[in-house]
Amino acid sequence: MFESSLGRHLIKDDMNTIQPGCMALFYQAGLLVTGLVTGIEGTLLQIVSTDGASHALPAARLCLRGTEVYDSSDPQRTLGDFQEQVHQNRDVLESALKVLSDGEGRNLDAITQELGVLSDPRRFALFINLNQATHLVSHKKGLYRLLSATERQDAELSEKQRRERQDYLDQVQAYIRDLAPNDSGQPLSPDLKRQLIAELQLLQREQSPPDLASLIRKTMPERDFDRALIEIRLALGDLSPDTDPALSISGLPVNFAANVPGYQAPGITQPRGENPEVICVDDPDSRDYDDAFSVVKTATGYRIGVHITDVAASLVPGSDLFEEVLERVSSLYLPAETVNMLPDCLAEDLLSLRAGELRAVLSFYCDVDQDSGLRDWTFLRETIRVGSNISYAELDARLSRGEYQMVKAFCDALRSERGATSQTSGNDLLYNLRVSGSRVRFKRIDFSSPARVMIEELMVLYNRLMAAMASESDIPFLYRNISSYEDNVPNDDEDAPDQAVIPSQTGSQAYISTRPMFHPGIGAKAYLHASSPIRRVVDLINQYQFHAWLEGRPASFSQEALDTLVPAIGKRLLLQREVVRQSERYWLLRYLKQDWLHRPLDAVFIKTSRRGCVFELLPWGKRIIVDCDITPPVSYELKLLITTVDLTGQTCRAEVIL
Repeated sequence: MFESSLGRHLIKDDMNTIQPGCMALFYQAGLLVTGLVTGIEGTLLQIVSTDGASHALPAARLCLRGTEVYDSSDPQRTLGDFQEQVHQNRDVLESALKVLSDGEGRNLDAITQELGVLSDPRRFALFINLNQATHLVSHKKGLYRLLSATERQDAELSEKQRRERQDYLDQVQAYIRDLAPNDSGQPLSPDLKRQLIAELQLLQREQSPPDLASLIRKTMPERDFDRALIEIRLALGDLSPDTDPALSISGLPVNFAANVPGYQAPGITQPRGENPEVICVDDPDSRDYDDAFSVVKTATGYRIGVHITDVAASLVPGSDLFEEVLERVSSLYLPAETVNMLPDCLAEDLLSLRAGELRAVLSFYCDVDQDSGLRDWTFLRETIRVGSNISYAELDARLSRGEYQMVKAFCDALRSERGATSQTSGNDLLYNLRVSGSRVRFKRIDFSSPARVMIEELMVLYNRLMAAMASESDIPFLYRNISSYEDNVPNDDEDAPDQAVIPSQTGSQAYISTRPMFHPGIGAKAYLHASSPIRRVVDLINQYQFHAWLEGRPASFSQEALDTLVPAIGKRLLLQREVVRQSERYWLLRYLKQDWLHRPLDAVFIKTSRRGCVFELLPWGKRIIVDCDITPPVSYELKLLITTVDLTGQTCRAEVIL
């Protein structure tokens, strides 16, 4: 068989001029095949190819037919002898190139006539070698033409890439073919492993590249294709056996490879003389601490510090690790697991603001008077020692003390000044699903708690004042802008739970841009995110850029580079949001199956959809799709009696009790 990437030069021939014993060339599955005609049945030629396979083809499928008749009683021996003669005539290409050296295009017959080629072996050798010499000859619309020097360079590069791609696919096929339960197949080099992981993820997201998809289907025909992709990613260590079901099919990166280069330990110095107590506040189950605050009394009031872990001091821009972070875009928080944007050893240890540890931070300090007025402020890079990690509940218990009470009063004044109420969204209680072992439960979060409101306001101040400085500089940043307000919140996917997308009360939508704009929700001429560089790549990029501004040096990223990154970041965030939505659907149904089968459950009817009726479960504010026999009035409160749960279809069957 001979492989050719050029267009097929097909001939239409009178069946009467073809007889058993004639040689034939035809394409089969992209390969140029030599065969021997052994018979004719109706309008189809019976042909045996060099690999012993039988083919029934119309004459129009032939690229070239012989004029001589060979012994067809033993096709394999005859084909073997013929191929040897073809090989001996491969020098015919050199003669053909001389004919084409005048730059004129010629078809095969014209070249044959000029060369005086008459025998079948020589004609077949001419056709095969011309079609294989893609680095020397162009073949379009049946005409052969010698490539120019520039075209030849391009063709050689293309051929080199084709060979490299084929070599890669051959290695991948060997790896996949050897996969067995609890086996990782033949070892791949680190570079090939990274490439295969990236392409498997791309296949799940965009069904590309097609050649790898075809190879997997061919090599693992007994497997469901989607399941095969998961099995290969598991074998490569890119997924874990307990990876969230919605995440495992999403094409998002999950596990980090070992020792991805790009981390450098920051230069840690001793803290400055003041050394205030630094407190990091987060949920009890958090490990990726990236912000903290401090407060000290001054002669005129208080000095409040906001301290953000300095990830940019440790992560080399353009490194393999940074490119991996760009792929991930943000940490992903799902009911069953957390997928950190950074490797766990960095996000939860070396860069996390853990109690008792010295950490490099990008700090913001503001001087506040006794009347909660902001008098002065500054940003600086420094080293701090984290005093303690406490929960929001623990901070709530401390807010009656003098210095903490002062911070709370300052934050309340900031919140009032920008027009925000003490309420977060009209429903301050959020119920998040959590998986512990084999059990699913709900975790209640009160966003109106004084501690949460205070910490949120400190982060808003940090981001707002950095944006104010950034917008006056010549260095590009990634700003968080708000689109124009609308009267109604845009409709989401009709089957989506309402926690998947959380628009503002006015229906505005946030987006990332390198152009600062007035932010109506914050009441500032510019706003950006920089307070969570462990968890969000946008914050990390802004931290790199602010380093450059503080130090008076060129920025790590140009305007053009950031404008290029924005669409990819936005696209990945949308995919992550969809994964969160699908994961919540799955685990909510698992929870209902676990604890609420055949038990009355308070609900309100929302609407009908193509998959059933949408109800909101009143205890938790979550929506489910229900197959039921009754369609209640919209907004009607009732009770649901769930009888069965379909985890695959992500629906359930229930009786409606009016």
